[in-house]
Amino acid sequence: MADASGSTARDLSFATLDELFTRQAGRTPGAVAVVCEDVRMTYAEVEDAANRLARVLLGRGAGPRRKVALALPRTADLVVAVLAVLKCGAAYVPVDPAYPAERIAFLLRDTAPVVVLSSREVCGGLPAEAGPDGVPVVLLDDDGTRLLLADASHLPLTSVDRGGWPDPSDCAYVIHTSGSTGTPKGVVISHRNVVRLLTSTAHWFGFGPDDTWTFFHSHAFDFSVWEIFGALLTGGRLVVVPYRVSRAPAEFLALLARERVTVLSQTPTAFAALLAADREHPAPPPPTTTITAVHLTPILVADPPLLNVQGVHQPH
Repeated sequence: MADASGSTARDLSFATLDELFTRQAGRTPGAVAVVCEDVRMTYAEVEDAANRLARVLLGRGAGPRRKVALALPRTADLVVAVLAVLKCGAAYVPVDPAYPAERIAFLLRDTAPVVVLSSREVCGGLPAEAGPDGVPVVLLDDDGTRLLLADASHLPLTSVDRGGWPDPSDCAYVIHTSGSTGTPKGVVISHRNVVRLLTSTAHWFGFGPDDTWTFFHSHAFDFSVWEIFGALLTGGRLVVVPYRVSRAPAEFLALLARERVTVLSQTPTAFAALLAADREHPAPPPPTTTITAVHLTPILVADPPLLNVQGVHQPH
């Protein structure tokens, strides 16, 4: 992965994820960056929204080497929130709203975020550890938050704003294991880890602005990082797949055809269901060859290239 200015993988390793996104937004401000049902946001719009939200989060205690929990449904707002946290210099802690309250409570105790960013739709499922007697909660769709966002500057944050310089070795996010063999363990992933993943695989894929990716997985699953930043750091278009659509293979198949998706990441079970739906309701072919990245894939047959990609959250 090299940007339009000719920066090499070595140059990019000295940048944070949010810096790289800002560079991309500067190169292609009018290109569509994020799609979620009827919502379409350009790179410039995502950049501006993330800068505004970052300033609101700074006002709630976020900053370098601090953490912000994201308990949000999978929407365009979630993509903006991820970037906003990183722009603060903080790390995000993904909290799937579908998690049991006990697991959410553990994640909050284990990571000690300064704030939980949530929405009215899902905040009712948060445990006592989030709220008046625990970690403060900011609701994105609260009237007060909307007023703060409207008043906040859309300009990029400076080191003075965030209270420190960005460092690629800083934590970008903390993702937890399932805990199936015991207590869930938090894995700390730096900006440099993610950038290295993208740059070290760029020569295999050649992803670029002509690609359309799906954001299919929970943001608490490591593959979401590949989906989000694989698209947004290469000038591609990220199509957010709502939870209900992700559980309806026929609807998902229709979305893939409608949005002309070229990069798809799936687990074996979901991919098998998608193939079955395609046999029942064949979809039109995509505009270019689809590269399908499958996590821990079994032997499956498909027309596009099928790659087995695993261990995304491990250091690369």
